[in-house]
Amino acid sequence: MKNPLILLIFAFSIFGNANAQQTTENTKPKNRTDYQKISSQEISYFFSKETPKHKLASVTKYGYDTIQNWQKETGYEVQNGKLAFHNEYVYQYDEKDTLVYESQYSEIPSAEYPAYLLNNYLYNFQDSLTLEVRSFDGLVQDSIFTRYGRDEKNRIISEIEIQKSIYKGEKYTRKTNETYYNYDNQNNIIAKAELENFETATNETTYEYDKNNTLRKSIYTNHRMGYTATNTYDTNGKLILKEEKIGDEKHGIRRYKYNKKGLEIEESKFSDNKLMYRYSTTYDAKNRKIKYEMTEIMEDKSSSINLYEYDNDDKLKYIIYLNWRKEKPVQKVEIMEVAPAKQN
Repeated sequence: MKNPLILLIFAFSIFGNANAQQTTENTKPKNRTDYQKISSQEISYFFSKETPKHKLASVTKYGYDTIQNWQKETGYEVQNGKLAFHNEYVYQYDEKDTLVYESQYSEIPSAEYPAYLLNNYLYNFQDSLTLEVRSFDGLVQDSIFTRYGRDEKNRIISEIEIQKSIYKGEKYTRKTNETYYNYDNQNNIIAKAELENFETATNETTYEYDKNNTLRKSIYTNHRMGYTATNTYDTNGKLILKEEKIGDEKHGIRRYKYNKKGLEIEESKFSDNKLMYRYSTTYDAKNRKIKYEMTEIMEDKSSSINLYEYDNDDKLKYIIYLNWRKEKPVQKVEIMEVAPAKQN
């Protein structure tokens, strides 16, 4: 059982000592060197997925640690014909497979400093999320506290977000977002209101259910943009139609199709009654997603493809991203891994 008191003390101690948290221009974060590597054989394999019409754009590699219950997602991007490390996400779960920790490290070639993100998730004695702490590490140190309010039935009724920053020893605190939820007697969410900077509601969503408590309709409204999206669901609660409007003008329609097992296989986007894009998903005999393709219909019928591959334990191992090739394929591609730049 988690101890919320200890976790809360830890979370708020982030801002307990300004001197300890101060980051100056002379203090650079250290580059990560323990990110998940890929071998030359893997890199050759990724490039072998290229076709005359599609070229390799990026790869996400997944790793798992069953002993400490960790999961890693490491991203690589093609830069000048080479596959270069870009970012890595690390997730840790407790004995109940509840997410308790998340970190992100990004290596952006055009940026002067790497970017770090740490998320800590705090729970009450009913194992319900009550506080989320996000910390950003760089020249400006930010932490965003999201506190979850619950009613007597342990339903989330509010999310209040406060951002605290430290920049060159100075502390700043500001309120950012606030969200409220309403429920019916069957514990279905029937309304959600989102406020930015504690102003009047900028985003509102209403939900409608049938007698079997199956979601049949939802309407999302962004008052600031004048945007409205009306979603229609089938008797199984599957989204089948999204109608978008800006003001009184139709902005587009999306239609969805599913296979006999209830898995989404196609999304079609229309504008002015013309098919613009088609998004297709393919599954294997184990109902695992193995291919996702986006095709642009109206222009040059170009497409991008995501390929999904799994290990022997049916866990996701790679996502290989292929983009439409506008130029002729090169005969030879140099393949090597690029590590994060070494700090002096």
